[in-house]
Amino acid sequence: MKRILLGIITIGLISVFAIGATRAYFSDQGTSSGNTFATGTVDIEAGGETSLPVDFSDLAPGWENNGSLEVFNNGSLELRYAMITEPDTNEDGICGQLLVSIVNGSDTLYSGPLADAFFGNPAQGADNGDRILDASESEVLDFTFSLPLETDDDYQGTACVVNFVFDAEQTVNNP
Repeated sequence: MKRILLGIITIGLISVFAIGATRAYFSDQGTSSGNTFATGTVDIEAGGETSLPVDFSDLAPGWENNGSLEVFNNGSLELRYAMITEPDTNEDGICGQLLVSIVNGSDTLYSGPLADAFFGNPAQGADNGDRILDASESEVLDFTFSLPLETDDDYQGTACVVNFVFDAEQTVNNP
């Protein structure tokens, strides 16, 4: 009986090892390393080698002059931009009397009082008048400034300083 019991135990142990041996498997692992994630950039610049900023003096009614301003997209993403003016005086001053026309090629972007000059909308999202620039591209804006012949003595000896402010945002994933 001992032999039979010893035989059954031996067969059982062999069965356990045989079943365990059939559970063996080959395996391998691969790694994709060095994955980089970097955000793009929105970088607008106005100026460069063009003739704005301007410094006009001794203006008289009927005066007119021109200037150009190049707008650059120095970023890696396509952008859209808008422009507003920030005059240092209110519209009752000479900034409200001076006129400006802003043109790109055959497109007139704005024509009216310098103090109110704008195109596009600096609010987020696509708006009428926003300008689109591809990454590393630029465009030239041509400005024509004038003081109307109807300008009266109230504006004699007055001056103003105006900043042209350009606001840009990405276009990708930004409706």
